[in-house]
Amino acid sequence: MRMWTTSLLIVTLGAAIAAPAQARPDRGSVYDRMDDQVRIMERGIESGDLTEREVKILRREQYEIRDLAKDLRAEGDSSNKRHRILERRLDRAEDHIRAFMHNDDRRYRHDRRGPPSRQRDNDEHRYW
Repeated sequence: MRMWTTSLLIVTLGAAIAAPAQARPDRGSVYDRMDDQVRIMERGIESGDLTEREVKILRREQYEIRDLAKDLRAEGDSSNKRHRILERRLDRAEDHIRAFMHNDDRRYRHDRRGPPSRQRDNDEHRYW
């Protein structure tokens, strides 16, 4: 009976610990996510997917998030509220990084004329 109770206690504790982890996978701390975003930006710079202007915008956003984290910590807001605010800002920054890395500016970073204009294709009227 004692062994059965001990086994039941261990299984219950294991389930209680694992349940929050399964509900929302841990993305790491705020600073870990910021480091990951900076690494992604560095890869974009090396590959040419990000222009200098885009990098400047993204870096400014990272500095603002870092400063916000410091300010929220200094104000003494609850850790849950602080974490939610920062997670939202990091999600938005991640979306901006993804959008900049997949736009057309990446191929023309050394060409001062910029990307070619997108003119309408008139092939449909060719045979009139």
